[in-house]
This record gives sequence, C-alpha cells and structure tokens, in this order.
Amino acid sequence: MSIQNNYTLITGASKGIGKELAFKCAKEKMNLILVARTEDKLKELKGKLEKKYNIKVEYYPIDLTKSSVGEEIYDWCIKKGLMVNMLINNAGIGLFGEFEKLNLDNQLRVIDLNIKTIVSLTHYFLPMIKNRNKGYILNVSSVAGLYPLGYASVYSATKSFVSLFTEALQYELKDSSVIVSCLYPGDTDTNFFDDANTKADLAMKPDIVAKIAIDKLLSGKTKIFPKYIKLVSKIPKSILKHTISKLLKKDLNIK
Repeated sequence: MSIQNNYTLITGASKGIGKELAFKCAKEKMNLILVARTEDKLKELKGKLEKKYNIKVEYYPIDLTKSSVGEEIYDWCIKKGLMVNMLINNAGIGLFGEFEKLNLDNQLRVIDLNIKTIVSLTHYFLPMIKNRNKGYILNVSSVAGLYPLGYASVYSATKSFVSLFTEALQYELKDSSVIVSCLYPGDTDTNFFDDANTKADLAMKPDIVAKIAIDKLLSGKTKIFPKYIKLVSKIPKSILKHTISKLLKKDLNIK
C-alpha cells in the first residue's frame, strides 16, 4: 500500500511489539519513521528493514516523555518533507506494586508516556493524516485498561484513557477517510514485564500480535483483540472474563 511519500510513524519501535509492528508494516511495503530513545537500535533496525523489504526508513531518537515530543517530531518531519498517513502510538511503560510504595516520579513518567505522548503526537499529526488519501491511527492500549487493576493502578488507568480517547476520536472522525483503531494486547513475550518489575506466565509472541494488529487495522477494524489472548496475569480472571464477555463476545476467545 506504499505511496512514494507516505510514511508510517511508529513509537517505541526499537523493541517488543513496536519492533514487530515495524517488520509487519515493512512487509506490507510501507515506508517507515521509527521513533524510540536508543539510536543504535533504531539505526540497526533501519538497515535490516531497508535491505530486506526495499522500503524507505527514517528514524528519530528521542525520549518520548519530553513535554515537547509531538511538536519536535512533527517539525522534524516537515523539515524533511515526510508525510505521515499512518500513526502507531505504541510506546508505553508500566509499573507493578503497591501505589504508595512505588516511586512517584516513575509513576508520573508512566502518565507522561502512556497519555501525554499519545495526545501530543495525535494532535500534531492528525491534520496531516486527514489530508492523505487514506489515513490510519493505531493506539496500543491493553486488556489491563478494561478494568481498574490493583497493584498497577496508574498503568491500568492510563490504558483506560487510551481506550476512551481512541473511541472518542473514532466518533469524531467517523465521516472522514481516517481509520482509528485500538489494540488490546494481553501478556506478550517482551521485556515489558521486566521493566514493570513483574513477570508474565504464558504470553503471546509479539510478531503474532503485530500481524493481527496491522491486518485488522488495514481491514478497518476499530477494536483489535489478538485471538486466544492470554489475560494480563495480575487481573482476577473471574472479573475480567465477566467484563470483557459483555463487551466483545465475538472478538475474544477467553479460556
């Protein structure tokens, strides 16, 4: 679906689901803008994707928790003449533990990345995306955002914001050429749980999550649940099963 000067911008692209989203988009012949904090990983990924898929790849290393992140990345794209028709807000972090015992600055950083960064990037790039022939926004939430999650109170609350923000945008853009979708991963085999000071049991492979996400996004699906999803380990399953079954009985196979 690549058009000469259309680019897909992916945040958190250097590892985990973000990296696999980059590979899946490259396979679909999309030009890419990769955004993450670690420049050497982005540079290495750029080389691999360009060589294997013969696409154009740009990268921008930045701390995505910066307050000016949306404006900074947008201005850089404009200066380089890069037109974004797909925005994938993937970057996110979480912390697990008792709220009062977790470091406050770290919890505020979760809010900055999981909420402020998505709002900022979407605000700056939405007009550009609307002006393309066909546009897409994919926000990565979590099944943890479907229910208040004890011992991950800030994380689950931020992911709930992502879900509601996405649904609101879907309504506002329902008559436009922009598809707005939300991805709800469960436990996924990445280093997320190491960063969050917890551990997943059985988890989905990130390449499978990425494939399902992009295939369904391109087909116009607005709520994307990987099939046979592994529930987030810390949520009481009896509660989560009841919550999700009411919402999405046809989209989710819960065992």
